[in-house]
Amino acid sequence: MVGVFFILLLIASAIGKYPISERLWMFLYVILFIYIFVFIDALRISVGSGAAAKAVQRGIPLFLGFLLLAANFSFPAYGRGEEWTLVPGNQADPLISYVRDNIKDGETLYSHFSANIILKYKNGYHTDRIGDAAEGNIIYGTIQYDEDVARVAGTGGAYVLYYHAYYPLSRNWTLPYVTEQLQERGYMDQVMDVNHTPLYWYTDDIGKVRAAAALEVRDLRTGGGKLSAVFHIENTGETILAPDTPYIHDRLYVVLWKAGEEPPPAGSPGLAILGGPESPVRPGESVDILVEHEGIEPGEYLAGLVTYGEYNFAELGLAPIPLAVDS
Repeated sequence: MVGVFFILLLIASAIGKYPISERLWMFLYVILFIYIFVFIDALRISVGSGAAAKAVQRGIPLFLGFLLLAANFSFPAYGRGEEWTLVPGNQADPLISYVRDNIKDGETLYSHFSANIILKYKNGYHTDRIGDAAEGNIIYGTIQYDEDVARVAGTGGAYVLYYHAYYPLSRNWTLPYVTEQLQERGYMDQVMDVNHTPLYWYTDDIGKVRAAAALEVRDLRTGGGKLSAVFHIENTGETILAPDTPYIHDRLYVVLWKAGEEPPPAGSPGLAILGGPESPVRPGESVDILVEHEGIEPGEYLAGLVTYGEYNFAELGLAPIPLAVDS
């Protein structure tokens, strides 16, 4: 068994399948399989013979079997070995490649410390340059969380890279902390998500927000303070609308406000929320939202989109749709 794992370790190193940190952790299997049998044999000798020895001989295999099965019962996807729970499926390779191909001069990549090792492995050790930038443009995160957030906020525009942010497998409290702190300072949108390994775009300049959408209304019926319609939303931007993640609060909604007024900010009590998508809408995708809303005062209204708590899409150039609600 030790020999098999040592061969696997060499193969993994040769084909570069795992980052260096994961290859080193594979030595743990070798060490465990050497010393677990030494421990079992020492325990057998120490208890001598008789009932105690039989209890040890039978109990240890049962205990090891329980450890193997416990993960399957407590976290079935992990026990079944589904791809997104495995290390190869959680690597940030596609995210790093996206940044390398799309980052512009003057922009920065912030690597949360959980992603530092894999980024250095993919980017070349001791290198702080990615893309076509002429100078270093990578911020490698440390455990100085407030200092990191301040550095990212001061860039004006930065990609934010995490490494596997799914809670049952990652109990790192700094992931939501960094995200929420940056969201309070500006706009934080998800660019990609590969097996719960997310990439975000942060900026404190609304002119640099990369979210965009087109909005149409179909089958509109109004009257008696009621509104019934199908709103067609198309993602025309570079980020994911309504991403499915516990670490960022940017639910997408179709909203209504009175005509003649300035578009209220997202989160304003003056907005009437009509509905929103239940699943992420990725760039190029579209979704239909069936809306049936009552209790609307007769009058002229405008319908638009908001990312709640961040921005109204009217601020991003999306013209609101005029609607008349009859009595």
